[in-house]
Amino acid sequence: MINKIEVEPDGIWKAVWKINTYEEYLSKIVPELFINDNAPQQVKDGFALAWKLLRQAYFEYQFIDVALTQSIITLERALRLKYDELNNKPKKNITLQKLLKWFLHNGYFEPTNPQIYDQLRLIRNGKVHDTNHSFGGIAFLSKVLTPLQLINDLYEDKELRKKRQEERKQLTHHFQEQLIDGGILHFGNQKLIIMGAWVAFVNNKSYPITLTVVVLPIFDPTPYLTNKTSSFLPIKLTLYNYYVGGGDILLEGINIETNESVKLTRIIEQINMEKFNSWKATAEPIIKEPFHLGLSVDSAISDLFLKRRECNLNCVISFFPFTGPVGVLV
Repeated sequence: MINKIEVEPDGIWKAVWKINTYEEYLSKIVPELFINDNAPQQVKDGFALAWKLLRQAYFEYQFIDVALTQSIITLERALRLKYDELNNKPKKNITLQKLLKWFLHNGYFEPTNPQIYDQLRLIRNGKVHDTNHSFGGIAFLSKVLTPLQLINDLYEDKELRKKRQEERKQLTHHFQEQLIDGGILHFGNQKLIIMGAWVAFVNNKSYPITLTVVVLPIFDPTPYLTNKTSSFLPIKLTLYNYYVGGGDILLEGINIETNESVKLTRIIEQINMEKFNSWKATAEPIIKEPFHLGLSVDSAISDLFLKRRECNLNCVISFFPFTGPVGVLV
């Protein structure tokens, strides 16, 4: 006979994360999930179970690990079903590692950190053979979503993916080459001196096609130089009806949030070039430590990239608008 179990919130949520109610837990911790309509029903059901486990982790912290295990099992099931569909040759003994490599090699996955494939395999094997009963908890939360993102990738248009990868690569090279001496971001009635721009995503499933860029204005280097406090604030913009130029105008388009014109241009005026060079000389110690700048920019790009993958490129994403003042206004 099993004794009656009193269901109470796991104390870790209040003690560590300052979460006091179930509703607060759902809004702050449990992400909304989207799975491609073309996925088989058994795959949808598998991920629905993982999502339910995340919701119940408010009462049992270790359910996050159970949800991760369930999501990886569901990924493996989805890969086997898709592999059999494509090859008409069911392979019962093919491993998760080989399945991941096969789909990666054949262009079914959106670019991501290549280490994630080995991490999923190691986590799966570790959970199956774990004798120490260790668990990751909140550290595993983002990894619960990774299998879902890979499953959605299986049902994307490969040609569209290839085109957006190529455009992203070309635009990234374009900005790196043309903004080596800084640039100017024109938005609304303001102008801002910037040190660089990066492409976060090209959404060629939408109409019109949209381009999401991350722009880093020049910033006050004093907080970082004195006490290593970051003062970097990337601006995230999504544009439609955009044009990429090779002259003074490097990029022009319409901000999807404000419907205002946005332009990236070279620095033409001598006074602005002097401001940029003066900043560059002062901020040189930071620029020589690309890890710190890269962490800020990469974090912004990764955030946008993962959100796009989670919603299969179709849902509306709320981007951080520019709230200023940041950097040097022209």
